[in-house]
Amino acid sequence: MTLRMKLDDNPYSLSQDELMSLQNNDRLNSTMEYLLKDALIKKALVQTRN
Repeated sequence: MTLRMKLDDNPYSLSQDELMSLQNNDRLNSTMEYLLKDALIKKALVQTRN
């Protein structure tokens, strides 16, 4: 959260490590969102079969 605020305030002040951390966090969030949607779809399919 702090890095995201720092990025918004002054993006050129971030180090390469901080930028990589933000990128990795974004990837993780995307993966988690995909997995959650996939799980909800599978749950809905199971419920409609019953």
